Amino acid sequence: MTKDVLVSIKGTHMRDEDNENIELVVPAKYSAEAGVEKITYDELIEGSKHSIKNTISVDTEGLSILKEGFTNSNMNFYKNGKKHITYYNTPYGEFVMGILTKNIDIQRSEDRLKVSVDYLLDLGEDFVSDCNIVVDVRSKQA
Repeated sequence: MTKDVLVSIKGTHMRDEDNENIELVVPAKYSAEAGVEKITYDELIEGSKHSIKNTISVDTEGLSILKEGFTNSNMNFYKNGKKHITYYNTPYGEFVMGILTKNIDIQRSEDRLKVSVDYLLDLGEDFVSDCNIVVDVRSKQA
């Protein structure tokens, strides 16, 4: 994989009859060291001068998304289905968030890294939604 990549992130939050979809495609930087692949990019907040620095890490244990800036969180999705408890800090307050990974699929090739995760999300131990996220990283020339 090249250092300069494009990352596509698609997410779905499903609760009852409502589905909320997000999609983001941004240029990013890719690196790999000691068995950990890292993708970093800045996310601009629409209608604001603020941004969020994102670091996505993929290793043999799963996927991690670290957000720093306008919002702060460290979300971990583990292959073994272990629940991860974290704090999600926003300008409007801090929330305790629980992530329980149901399924994670990691696919690698020379110019692509694709990670699909199905998980349950709760806030303060109250179920929020059944979720899916797909992180698709490709070399810019691929």
